[in-house]
Amino acid sequence: MNRTPDHLRWPDPLEDLVDGLEHLTGIVVVDETDSTQDALSRLDPAPGTVLVAGRQTGGRGRLGRQWADDQGTGIAVSLAVAAEAPALLCARAAVAMARAYLPLLAGSGVEAGIKWPNDLMVLDPRPRKLAGVLIEQVDERAIIGIGVNVGARDWPAELAGTACSLEDAGASIERLEAITLLLRAWNDVADKPEEVLRTAFTEVELLTGRRVVFEEGGNLHEGLVESVDPFSGVLLRTDRGLMHMPPDHARMHAWSDLPD
Repeated sequence: MNRTPDHLRWPDPLEDLVDGLEHLTGIVVVDETDSTQDALSRLDPAPGTVLVAGRQTGGRGRLGRQWADDQGTGIAVSLAVAAEAPALLCARAAVAMARAYLPLLAGSGVEAGIKWPNDLMVLDPRPRKLAGVLIEQVDERAIIGIGVNVGARDWPAELAGTACSLEDAGASIERLEAITLLLRAWNDVADKPEEVLRTAFTEVELLTGRRVVFEEGGNLHEGLVESVDPFSGVLLRTDRGLMHMPPDHARMHAWSDLPD
């Protein structure tokens, strides 16, 4: 017997959810799209509008990377919001993901957290990416894309050792529940000031105390991470002294599995 695809059941409960959330104003559910970012942009959305897809086949990630076809096992959510500083939007999204999913993973006994600037990672038995964020701003509006791996799947060869899903990590939930948790968490952080977001971020970030290699200005810098701030960046102690890795120009090149 053919089963109804789960996303066909999403519109009514998600519309009811959004109606009760202060910082969201409407939601669009599409069957399939190449990118929820592009699909939402084409609607010329007002701030507070959300778009989710039953399947996203060509999502984008940071630094021009692709987000692999989720094959209907993940969630792809894009939110239109008023433009803010990129680091502030990045911190909001990262903290929302952490609030939505870290309690589930803690219940499974899995160590997880945020890898600066905004990847949700699990560390058991090795670092693997569970969710990520893409922020695109045009004029007075920003669109925040969040992709979360929810169900188990066969990963492409290039991702087999670096990607993970909630189910892989022992937190088996329906995709509708994963969307619900994320939208509620976003609503909770949508108006939080910097100091609240900074505290929430630093409580769950994973880099402090680890050896990391950063690329900045075409140069590689290796050292021990002394502190991470979602707005100002990373302080890295190297053989040449303390260096600042700013969020606008530096990116992680490699990191150690275990703290020093």
